[in-house]
Amino acid sequence: MKKYLFYLLILFFAMPQVFSEDTSVNLYSDSDSFSVGDNFNMDLVIENIPADQKCGGIEIKITYDHSLLSLSDIELDGNLNADYNEVKESDGTIKLAWFINPPSGTIDIAKIKFNTLNEGKSEISMSETTISDSEGYEYQNISINGLNISVNQLNQTIGEIILEDYKTDEKIDAVLSFKGVKTPINNISGYLSFENVSIVENPSNSELLCSKFNYELNSNNFSFFIVPNDISENETMFELLKLPIIINNKNYKISSELHINGVKLQNVSVNEEKESVDASKYSGLMFYVDGEYNTETELIIGAPKRVKLKVCNYDENITNISGYLFINDSLFDVSEYQIPTVSDVYNKLDSSDISLNESYLYFNVSMEDNGTNGTFSILEFKLRSKINENVSSTIQLGNLSVYFNETKLSVDSKDLDVNIVEKSENSPPSVKIFYNVYNNNQVYFYPISDDEDDDLDDLDYEWNFGDGSESNKDEPIHTYSNYSRYYVNCKVLDTLNASDTSKGIIELLDISPVSYHISNTNLVGIKGENKTLYLNLTLNNPLPYDVNAYIQFVDYNDYDPLNSSYNVLLNIDETKNLIIPINVTKSDKIKWNVLYYPPASITSDDIDIGYYLWSFEENVEFKEKATIINSTEYVDLNNTKVILEVNKVKTVENQVIYKTVSSTDKSVVYYCFTAISGVFAGLIFVRYRII
Repeated sequence: MKKYLFYLLILFFAMPQVFSEDTSVNLYSDSDSFSVGDNFNMDLVIENIPADQKCGGIEIKITYDHSLLSLSDIELDGNLNADYNEVKESDGTIKLAWFINPPSGTIDIAKIKFNTLNEGKSEISMSETTISDSEGYEYQNISINGLNISVNQLNQTIGEIILEDYKTDEKIDAVLSFKGVKTPINNISGYLSFENVSIVENPSNSELLCSKFNYELNSNNFSFFIVPNDISENETMFELLKLPIIINNKNYKISSELHINGVKLQNVSVNEEKESVDASKYSGLMFYVDGEYNTETELIIGAPKRVKLKVCNYDENITNISGYLFINDSLFDVSEYQIPTVSDVYNKLDSSDISLNESYLYFNVSMEDNGTNGTFSILEFKLRSKINENVSSTIQLGNLSVYFNETKLSVDSKDLDVNIVEKSENSPPSVKIFYNVYNNNQVYFYPISDDEDDDLDDLDYEWNFGDGSESNKDEPIHTYSNYSRYYVNCKVLDTLNASDTSKGIIELLDISPVSYHISNTNLVGIKGENKTLYLNLTLNNPLPYDVNAYIQFVDYNDYDPLNSSYNVLLNIDETKNLIIPINVTKSDKIKWNVLYYPPASITSDDIDIGYYLWSFEENVEFKEKATIINSTEYVDLNNTKVILEVNKVKTVENQVIYKTVSSTDKSVVYYCFTAISGVFAGLIFVRYRII
């Protein structure tokens, strides 16, 4: 089978190039600057795969400077559903093929994980990239966008004690490692002291080659003295020791004092490295954070994360799933909780109840038909830190109940440990005031903000409109009672109360630069008939600078202007006239706005106007033209009484009855009397509108 798939994959990439597309292959990262010893992720995304020529095969090779970076992992996106995939971290290659359901649009391919090794700059690019459609034809003109990153030398030496595959009451390794070491290394010494931890075996040297290694174990204390050999004395990042231990309970404590070349290290941390979970094989509920499955994540105040609770690789169909998440509300703020719209659950949803009560986020989700299985999202939410301290807390899944119809199912689950990391340095935000003026006195304010180390959604604003009014809204709308000059200021604050303030003067003018006339607002025609009226506009520019004027029609689904918008350049004090035809088929309200855009040269660093806007509307009445019905009736008059009956007709506004009498051998007087009677009957009908 593998051999067959391999030949099919070759077929995809051997076909000729035919199509010219706007398809792009992109690497995305939250940052392009790192320090020696950092780990970072990049998202590999393919965009603009055409819907009519879906993607059938992909082959990509990731290239980079191996002396600066190490590619540690390539994790394919869980929603790819490729029929064939081949990944090699060793040479950075990814091969994918779809034979049944080829994708289109934007495809999240993989998360590429790197470790930084040395100081310098490197381009991470994608060579030998080939993308073919579902017929095997190769796309042309693909744009390939890699990233240039820089690795900076640490300004201090950092020591880490990593607890590998952390579990209580089981033997694990405590690994002592360093990064950012100043070279050459003459010696390394120190001690480790443990509480509620048992040392079960002798330590072993890990990566650094030593010419001298002395150590001493005394109860739960470990001390050492190491001299590296000539080969290792210039290493800047390395693992030094592995010490087998058993952690007796979670209230353990590890203290240390470490020296390199006799200088004491000021930055030594203890990090738990939980037992890894293979998300590709794990079956059960697990959290999805930062584009990957996790049992642990870090959170910084001002930088929220979107968290998903997903069912992974579950074979049996699920129709109902309920439970709660315990999320400590003294530490975290939870918002935007919902069922993801891209989830299979959303498409099969029968009912759902999601609610937040203090520290508990409850969910109860039912699906129709046969439910669903495999991998899918149950819940997503945005998680923010309320504090700026080094604190850890666990998001726990409780009271889990899973059913397929009436049958209860057993499903495993993993909790999520969240480590809040204190932000020791904080860059203040910046703000600029932007505003638009509506109908001379209503002002729409917008803050143009930037905060390089905070999330923009976490910024708070304090507005002062200059007339005694204030607001804390992000984008306030304020109506001024007088036409004057006002001194406006806006203060922005981030989560740690770092701030910036912008100030400026706005001037509100009582001006009427637009006049208009509509040629005919009372139209008469047959139902459905197209009638054309004309909007005569006169635009004047009373402002002390040239403007670009735009006429924009709005809500014009039931009427049809020749164009939806018009543009006119107006110099100072200039007047221009426009005649705009508008097609109408029924009574309607014609609406349009006139916008004056000032030139960019009048803006300042603190405040900027977008446009002036005036809104207009005019009712147009469309009346149906009267229909003339001609009817001829021959009546044999045998007496002087004539009865005229009209049933179920619209209200008659104007009606004329013509009566023609043809004589026979009977008396002329008789017929004259009869005709006069008919005329009187018609007049009575018109008078009282007999129905």
